[in-house]
Amino acid sequence: MLRRLYSEFGRPRHIAARLLTRRCCVQHHAFSTSILRFEKQLGGPAFPSAGKKDIHSKVVHHVSSNELREEIEADANKTATGHALPSFLERDIDALRSGKHVVEEAIRLGNRQKLHRAEASETVEFGVPVGSSGLTYPAKMDAVFARDSCTCPMCVDPSSKQKQFQTSDIPANIKATSTLDPEKQTLEVTWTNDIPGFPKDHVTRFDLKPASVSCKDSVYHPLEPKNRLVWDGKTIAEKNKWISYDRYMKDELVLHEALEQLGRYGLVFLTGVPDSEKSVEHIVSRIGILKDTFYGRTWDVKSIPNAKNIAYTHQYLGLHMDLMYVTNPPHLQLLHSLRARSPGGESIFSDSLHAAFTLERTDRAAFDVLTSTPVPFYYKNDNQSYAKWRPTIELAEPLAGLSPNPTNTVVSASADDPVLGTSLAGREILEGVQPPPRIKCINYSPPFQAPFAPTALADLGLSGLVPFGPLSATQKFAPLHDALQKFAKLVESPEALFEHRLEEGQCVIFDNRRVLHARRAFDASKGERWLKGAYVDDDVFFSRWRVLAEKAAGRAREGEKVWERLYGKV
Repeated sequence: MLRRLYSEFGRPRHIAARLLTRRCCVQHHAFSTSILRFEKQLGGPAFPSAGKKDIHSKVVHHVSSNELREEIEADANKTATGHALPSFLERDIDALRSGKHVVEEAIRLGNRQKLHRAEASETVEFGVPVGSSGLTYPAKMDAVFARDSCTCPMCVDPSSKQKQFQTSDIPANIKATSTLDPEKQTLEVTWTNDIPGFPKDHVTRFDLKPASVSCKDSVYHPLEPKNRLVWDGKTIAEKNKWISYDRYMKDELVLHEALEQLGRYGLVFLTGVPDSEKSVEHIVSRIGILKDTFYGRTWDVKSIPNAKNIAYTHQYLGLHMDLMYVTNPPHLQLLHSLRARSPGGESIFSDSLHAAFTLERTDRAAFDVLTSTPVPFYYKNDNQSYAKWRPTIELAEPLAGLSPNPTNTVVSASADDPVLGTSLAGREILEGVQPPPRIKCINYSPPFQAPFAPTALADLGLSGLVPFGPLSATQKFAPLHDALQKFAKLVESPEALFEHRLEEGQCVIFDNRRVLHARRAFDASKGERWLKGAYVDDDVFFSRWRVLAEKAAGRAREGEKVWERLYGKV
């Protein structure tokens, strides 16, 4: 298949397009939209002498041949760079080996047809149209699931956006009669034995257009970053964004840009911040409400006598995350520099996500230890007592009924990455590819790690949570010690660190569940160093980001409509 495409249309201009052809030969129903997306990124056709429809017809023409399966399996087991096969392609090859009936069914359903009406049944069968190709992807929904998904004004209040019935209200023997309109790309479902109280003419409508099927603008879809880009010191220095405070405060597009940067890289800087203790509150107000803690709504980072926290000293403070000892640590941390008049005190940042995935690829045994062995964190001082056990690397739970959480997608921000960039072939190829481990966050804060000694744990009331019994403690502690050493070596390596001295009027915002921060020692006797800090919870951050992303998607759709009116559909 690939040899046919290359010989007829020429080799793709870009390595990403080459891998795309491999993927789409297996998942050909995604070809139209995928090749269009890459052509937009490339600024021209992916293939030198062919249009999208030409290539699509070639793929479809050969898609049911036995030779195709053999060619794809042989050709796809080598990526364009000669490295290991990405996990998404392995899954597609496995699906292809299981039989090609789905492909054949997609072709059968792909012919343009008049309204197709299905008889009442306990399932809803239909074809999801793919772009403008005329091809549809076969789909099937349980009738109860389809009924529960109805968002008509009778089912979801237009004002409050709240559901008007309970899932448990739906009769188990409900039956659906569906009508598919391939031209309008809509599916209408009527119900036999509907929820008591609903009229007999109640209709559930589904928009099958690709933009709607993706659920990107659905209030029910947990919109998260498309992917997280891991980085080292050199990469983040190139990718950093320095955003004007005035533009951040006044321009919603700039605010969205800042949140996108935080979602992808976990780090962004503001400049020109007013010299006021209230400025950090104003910055947070653009996102949502502050997270209040026992440190206060905002807090001062400066050297004070008899400090209750090492941050309030002039000493070196190693890489760590804040508040690992509370149930819900803050997602974002903000530090606004009000005074920077003492020598030293440079801020240091390291991407713990990069270290975690590097460890997963170079030493899976150590990675597994850090995902399965909880570590105690505590704060017991100044009439406060907090304690929490957490694994160093916390894996995400899959979302039932939905595709895997996009926040777990990770790619290298640099094709030169010695581990991720080489084995995964860089960002362009990996756009949207999900590695095997789905990492939710990292929990790493050595200054606030509780002692493992049983007596100390008993004093904290945590003796019942010790991850291993006293008799085998030393034996089971050894693998954890070894894994933590390897993790620390990765996050502390000079190549991993990004160092910056926060000048007065600058504010850094970073992801406290991903980006480790540290501070070099400073000489408090030669000048004042004063940062004003604040926290933001994850729910607040994602809510604001979701709203801005939905607005951006709406603007993009309007732009596409204008394009279609001027130039026609692509």
